[in-house]
Amino acid sequence: MYYRVGKKLEPLGVPLPDGGAHPLLALMSPEELRREGPGLGFAERTIQECGNIRLSKIESLYGYLFGTLRIPLKNKNAWKHEALAFYIKKGLLVILDEKGIIQKRLAALATLKNWDRASFEQMIYDILNDLIRDDLSVLEGLESRITLLEENVLNDALADFNRKLTLLRRELLYLHSYYEELVGIGEELQENEAAVFEPKRLKLFKLFTERAARLSSNAQTLREYSMQVREVYQAQVDIQQNRVMKVLAVVTTLFSPLALIVGWYGMNFTGMPELRWPMGYPMVIMLSLAVVVACLIFFRRKKFF
Repeated sequence: MYYRVGKKLEPLGVPLPDGGAHPLLALMSPEELRREGPGLGFAERTIQECGNIRLSKIESLYGYLFGTLRIPLKNKNAWKHEALAFYIKKGLLVILDEKGIIQKRLAALATLKNWDRASFEQMIYDILNDLIRDDLSVLEGLESRITLLEENVLNDALADFNRKLTLLRRELLYLHSYYEELVGIGEELQENEAAVFEPKRLKLFKLFTERAARLSSNAQTLREYSMQVREVYQAQVDIQQNRVMKVLAVVTTLFSPLALIVGWYGMNFTGMPELRWPMGYPMVIMLSLAVVVACLIFFRRKKFF
């Protein structure tokens, strides 16, 4: 379906519109793209590639640009993606809208941005900018989750830390790669190798590239922050292990004199003076208690616990 872009998306009845004063937008299903793509001059390779979109990219071909997008979507604590393909010719933007998701978004965007007075470049900039409109708040949410993990670590609440941090780092890596791909798309649009844009309006794509680059930088900063939190976690684990080792060392030191006493008086040699002494057994008990108390006082003064 073809649309003339103005104050709203106005459907056109002709299959190959001639453009006119307003930019043109075509939302096609895979079947429509296979049927009409060759007539628009799109290479067969690109049409086939639309069925297997693996990353966000753009390439300049003869007289038009071809690109694909994998847009991250957060749904019930799981990252999924929405795959789109698009073609840009002079005055015409074709989007492969397999599930009909993009149509509602574009209709709302056309009304919000008042594309009635917008240039073709402005329309494409608005569409690209809409992809990352709320991403700063997404990154802020991820930062809050990392901060909460750090607070839990400092409070010795270490349960399930590795799984939570691994999921966070995976999400950040996904977003960082996505933003880097968008930076590449913005840079390719600025190059304008296919000569489909007005040179004086290429600064719009520079703005988009800079914003995507800032988001990429923020995602990378959060990845580094997560590594710092992991180091804090490892330090807390080491501290806990040191505490355990200290307790074991104290217990071992306490029982070492007792083991010596038991070993000494357990020999039962005939000439031992305390062997037949009625107070021998109580004396050993008192000696053992005195040794334990003396060790505890010594450890306490040395602040071992």
